[in-house]
Parts: sequence; structure tokens; C-alpha cells
Amino acid sequence: MGASLSEPVTKRSTESCANDLYKVGSSSMQGWRISMEDAHIQLLAMPEDEGLSFFGVYDGHGGAAVARYASYYLHKRIVQSKAYEEGRIADAIREGYLLTDEEIFHREDNAGHMTGTTAVVVLIKDGILYCGNVGDSRAVVSSDGFARPLTVDHKPINDLEIKRIIAAGGWVEFNRVNGNLAMSRALGDFMYKRNDEKPVEEQIVIAVPDVCCWHLSDKDEFVVLACDGIWDVLSNQEVVDFCRERIAVEKEPDMICEELLTRCLAPDCQMGGLGCDNMTVILVCLIQNRSYKSLASKCAQPRPSSTPDKDGQPVWIYGSCPEEEEATVLCDLLPVGDQTLVSAQEEVTYVLNGEGEHGISLPVAVAHISREVQQTDRLSSESCVETIEIAGTYPISAGQNVADAEEGDKNVDVKRQCYVLLA
Repeated sequence: MGASLSEPVTKRSTESCANDLYKVGSSSMQGWRISMEDAHIQLLAMPEDEGLSFFGVYDGHGGAAVARYASYYLHKRIVQSKAYEEGRIADAIREGYLLTDEEIFHREDNAGHMTGTTAVVVLIKDGILYCGNVGDSRAVVSSDGFARPLTVDHKPINDLEIKRIIAAGGWVEFNRVNGNLAMSRALGDFMYKRNDEKPVEEQIVIAVPDVCCWHLSDKDEFVVLACDGIWDVLSNQEVVDFCRERIAVEKEPDMICEELLTRCLAPDCQMGGLGCDNMTVILVCLIQNRSYKSLASKCAQPRPSSTPDKDGQPVWIYGSCPEEEEATVLCDLLPVGDQTLVSAQEEVTYVLNGEGEHGISLPVAVAHISREVQQTDRLSSESCVETIEIAGTYPISAGQNVADAEEGDKNVDVKRQCYVLLA
């Protein structure tokens, strides 16, 4: 936690915009911090692609320079990439993050050596929402009033993160990278990216984003992007409930954002704790060619008593799914080598990465692996499957080990973090 003021700066920077698909509000506040290090962006249409909407929140630390740079350029690097031209949006997000990080490294002012930023972005195109994230800012979608997380906080104490940190020569102390940095992924922070024997994806701190997507439906009401100044005070569901109650009475999104900042601001900051950080929030109301009044009427309805169905899950393309969620792979967005998988229903080959040489090639149509081994780096010859049908060979039956598969079907090694389709 940085140094604090004797009185908070409560002036808000508030914006709003709208079109036939989205009604958007945003607001930010310096609060108790001695300076404002957050940045954000909201674009209803990109100059390079008018069918693409882009929203991003960047929570800087050690200064505002890296956050501001990311807010100016990350979206441009994503849409200007070859992957985006080819329709591989998930790959474009990943490439955009890494290219932006490289550009920050080569800045003459060396702004990113001791400073950095989180970066959570949401792109919406053709009814599909794509979310990229590094750090501990978050994005959440409200689906029938249920908070559905689109991000996972990149904390040094996470199993996958600490494994990489230690392998790169770092350590975790007081739940911080090398006893200092509270997040394990960020743009900038190049003092943690200096291991010449490791690629950029394996440094102590990395700029490789998790990427997921969400197929929008009539159940979906709005998306919230915010920095940890909000999420440290309120849970995902509490934020969704807060916004939903106010949309229900047709309060404007920008005013809802302002009220959320006020709700999260601590009354004092003597202990430098919760509610004492910079705060930024973007509220994207999904009106989808309807009136705001129509969305308000939906939000006025009680949340269903039953839990959301399994169709209401993010599709994780790169990275880690929330522990409490079941993960799904969007197969038609996952390129394998020069081949792009077209459909989860077609007889095409999807490649899982396993430990050592224990990978397995299988059609994406039927691939169910037990939850405890869904992470690809844990898939081994002892991994027990529910059902796998291997293209051109006999299926592996329920309860059978991967080791029992034909040798040619498991001798695959693809360095890619993604997840398998769960029932």
C-alpha cells in the first residue's frame, strides 16, 4: 500500500457513451492515495474495426506512466496484429499484450523498470465477448443477476504462479513477489523480467494474459471492469447486486459508477487498508438493440433461486479458470500449428499439452477429463478420463488411464495453456 493523504481527493472523472448495443458509464477517483495511477479507456467502435467495442482498466503501481501507455496503445496493438486480421482474436489479445510490454521496455525514459500496471480488457464483436487480463483488476458479467467472473487474480501465492516465480529465480515473501510486488503478472516491472535464460513467458513476472470469451445471450445484463480498489472492498456478487439494483430504477450507468466509488471509499485511512486505494470502474450495460428501460425491467426481476446452468461459463482459451468455476474450451478459436479448429462438432484434432511427452491428440467433439486434472500441465499418463474418442482409433473408455491410449495418440507436445471441455 502506498503513502496516504490526510484527506481523500474525492473529485471524480466521469464519462458516458452509448449506441444501439451498449450504454456505458465510467468513473475514477484518486481517493486517499497521494497520486492517481489508474487509467482506463472505453471505445464503442475502433477506427480499424467499427464492429469492435473495447473497454480497459489499467491499475498502475510505482507511477502512472505504464498504465497511461497501455491505455493509449494496447487496444491498437491488438487490432493491428496479423492474428486479428485472420480472425484469431484470442491470439491477437495475447500478442498485443506482449508487444505493448516490449514497447514499454524500449521506452527511452525507462518508465517500466520499477513501475508497472495491471491490464484487464474486454472486446466485444459479433455477439462474443473476449476478456484479457494480467494482474488483479477484474471483469465480471452479470447473467440473470449472477456474477460470472471473466478473470482470475494473478497473485504470487497461486500454485501455477509461484512455480514459475521460483523457477525463474524469484521467491514469494509476505504474499508478494520477492517480498515487494503484490501481483505475479503485469505490464512493465522489468526488474522482475531479467532472467536471460528464460523466455518472456517464464520470467518471474510476465505480461502473458489469461484470455477467455463469453457468448452473449439474453440472460446477460452488464459487464463491470474495475481495479482492486473496488474488488478489495466488495465481492463480485456484491458489485453485481449494487449495479443491478440501480439499473432496475433506470439510474444512469455513469451515476452508478460514481455511487460505487463512494460506497468503496474508506471513511478514514489511518491503517492504510481497504477503501484507501485509487478506484476506477467501467459499467457496460448490454442493451443489445433494446431500450435501457427494457434492461431495467429485467434487472428489477429477482435473481433465480437456482444456480446458473453450465452453459453460463466463460470459455478459457489461455490461462487459469477460477477455482469455483468449471472451464470450457472454445475450440473454434484455438489454432494448433497452422490449423485452426473450426467447430467443436467437427472431426478435427485438438491437442492437449501434457507433462513430458504425455500429450494426447483427440477430436474436440468428445473430450471429458476429470476436474482435478483439467489443467494441461497436470495431464500425465496416470490421468483418468471420463470419455475420450481419439481420431482414427478406438475411444478411451470412462475410467481408463491416458497411459492405455495408443502411443501415437499421446506422443504430442504443444506448449500452450488451455483447458478441456467439461460436462
